[in-house]
Amino acid sequence: MTSAPEAVFIGGCPRSGTTLLASLLGGFPGCVVTPESQFKHRPLQRLHRQPEIRLSGEGLAREWRSHLRFRHWGVDLLEADLEHTLDPQALRALLLALVGRMAKPEQQSLAAVTWIDHTPQNIELGLALSSLFPTAKLIHLVRDPRAVAASLLPLDWGPHSTAGIASLWSHRLAHGLALEKALPERILRVHYEDLCRHPEDTLKHVAAWLGLTMPTNRALLQPTCDFLPRYTRHQHQRIGERPQVERINAWRGQLEPWQQRELEGRLGELMALMGYPADAEPPRPGDHPPSLWQRRIWPLVRALRGRIRHRRHQRLHAQQLR
Repeated sequence: MTSAPEAVFIGGCPRSGTTLLASLLGGFPGCVVTPESQFKHRPLQRLHRQPEIRLSGEGLAREWRSHLRFRHWGVDLLEADLEHTLDPQALRALLLALVGRMAKPEQQSLAAVTWIDHTPQNIELGLALSSLFPTAKLIHLVRDPRAVAASLLPLDWGPHSTAGIASLWSHRLAHGLALEKALPERILRVHYEDLCRHPEDTLKHVAAWLGLTMPTNRALLQPTCDFLPRYTRHQHQRIGERPQVERINAWRGQLEPWQQRELEGRLGELMALMGYPADAEPPRPGDHPPSLWQRRIWPLVRALRGRIRHRRHQRLHAQQLR
């Protein structure tokens, strides 16, 4: 059996099951699930593109401490973290040190832990992540875009139209498929539907591929949810539950027929190639087209509501920094 990697980077389109899979892997010995880590992306990309440069420790500290996602981790940088400039190896060591500080008390005695990072954008940074973390593995999560849309549209962040969701889904899928071609030994594709239909078998397959030790003191499908920050907890209400097969086709009762037709019209060929055949019925005589409110105004209202909530959270965050 291969040894466990230092990190597992899960990525894909938002609402594809990245958090669900992370919550399940969090039950394995030595696995530390953190909140999403978008704060790592800028320095990671800079050092990947220009490995000869060095980052200022103090500058990085200012950048991260002002980043909402770093605050969600609930840890801080130590003076020793900031003494020197950072090259790629130092950035890797710093990130792993922060993960180690988030380990549970029973994990502190372990020689090493495995970082489970479920930031969806990881799929766009696969080359940089695989270079910075030589033993890391990547997981490409794929979900039916109609289910992704049904999950995303009610939220006040992300794309607020089926056209925007279709673009995002195909963009993230393209990154994932390209990584599978470039790094076949280091990336595994997992379909959300397999995780719901055959959760135990799928999880065992993922764990074996990662080289994780099976849990002995808890049920295999007993997910953790203590890593979720309060700010995002409302949008992950099912995290902590076992995967449910009913979630696969729940979108059929959530999407309007015109939304399904629009998604399938934009993604039909790609969906079929990924195992999601289009099956929308054509408009019936007498069906009314979507109104201006449905197609344009309501998405703008949701977007505005999201910006207001985000700015309110930023103001609270700024007050805490003072």
